[in-house]
Amino acid sequence: MQAKVAIIGAGISGLACALHLAQRGNDVTIWEYRKREELTPASARAVSLDISARGIYALKHIGLFDQQVKKYGVQMTHKIFHDRNGQLTKIPYGPTDKHYILALSRNYLFEILLDAASKLSNIQINFLCKLEQINFTKAELIIRNLANNKIFHEKPNIIIGADGINSLARAAFEKYTGLCFSSTPMPQAYKEISIPKEMGLSLELNATLLWSRNELMLVAQPNPDHSFMCALLMPREGADLSFESIRTKDELENLFQANFNDVRALMPNLHTEYQQRKVGFLRILQGQSWVCEGKFVLIGDAAHGMVPFFGQGVNCCFEDCTVLDQCLNESNDHWPTALLLFNQRRVINGNAISSMSFSNYPELLQRNLFQQVLLKKQIETKITKVFRSEYISYHNLVCFHRVPYVYALACKKLQEPMLDRLASRIEHVDDLDWTLVEQEVQSYQKQLNCDYLKN
Repeated sequence: MQAKVAIIGAGISGLACALHLAQRGNDVTIWEYRKREELTPASARAVSLDISARGIYALKHIGLFDQQVKKYGVQMTHKIFHDRNGQLTKIPYGPTDKHYILALSRNYLFEILLDAASKLSNIQINFLCKLEQINFTKAELIIRNLANNKIFHEKPNIIIGADGINSLARAAFEKYTGLCFSSTPMPQAYKEISIPKEMGLSLELNATLLWSRNELMLVAQPNPDHSFMCALLMPREGADLSFESIRTKDELENLFQANFNDVRALMPNLHTEYQQRKVGFLRILQGQSWVCEGKFVLIGDAAHGMVPFFGQGVNCCFEDCTVLDQCLNESNDHWPTALLLFNQRRVINGNAISSMSFSNYPELLQRNLFQQVLLKKQIETKITKVFRSEYISYHNLVCFHRVPYVYALACKKLQEPMLDRLASRIEHVDDLDWTLVEQEVQSYQKQLNCDYLKN
């Protein structure tokens, strides 16, 4: 049956979910506590998002990718590591240039989704409306209108919590069910720094650019006009080197001259942006269940939080929407059955990608291990090209395929030891013993078939 659906949160996840459900004929009301203007490009975070296979599929499903989203993004086919000596190492994302990740401004994506949702008569968006309470047994919402401070009650058939990492809907769910989510803060944090287009012309456009410096990292992603948005990552606090300790103009200048000297001249607004922009905090969020009473479900960052080093945050959010849509198809729009299926499929996969994002996080920052990490990536690139049907890297499974995240995690657990063994025998990728590589790939296939089938 068609339902009256309330979605808490008018961010990217909430809007994408609303579009999926409205296109099925449901009546959708979105409740957002912020003002409309607080969600516009001028105030929202400007850092780019990585849109890959799962996100592209969802955007195509709601008719927004080919004609709108794609033209605002940059197709990144590889990443480039910049070392302290100015040497560049290029690592392709996939086995061919057809495999790309779309770098897209969060602001552009939000505006595209909001515009599409605003055009549908069965989607209503209410701003300045804060969730106060949820009655889970009755599927009733208590909402406060922040403009006039009035309280009112809404009784939809289904409630969807899509209000982000600091979700009020999740807090109400935890209180009612006693099923608490684990929230693990990361020691690293980030700030955004821009490279204007006139400065970015000297940098390669179709790539993610990385400067990895022990406990520091600078990541730059392109915009279509050849400007770049960068994320400076370093510890949140600490006396030696952290956002807490780097406060003055001279301290910041010394930090960049010592670690990112080759890109410093491309950042004319470094000091101003560093002082004005807030520190972004990172954490991992995982839960045991996302549904309640057959009438409530969490999606997006409200259900699964991850660090951005795998670029799957928005893709996982969008895949929540497509999987929910699929579950509704399979259950003939019987919501309690659909939510049960959704919970069975998505919780385990949401936790899997959160774990993978965390394990991808330290390898780029650990002291004295970066060259070994780089060697393993080069080895894997060679193996992927030679054994295309036998070996797909877990990274490619995550980014360019739509297999369950748990399957990609099972592959990762076998691939990493294999790459460690191969890398331990050589100093350069051209020294690979291909007889040994073939043996390793055959062994990998046998183990994967056995271990994954057991699960």
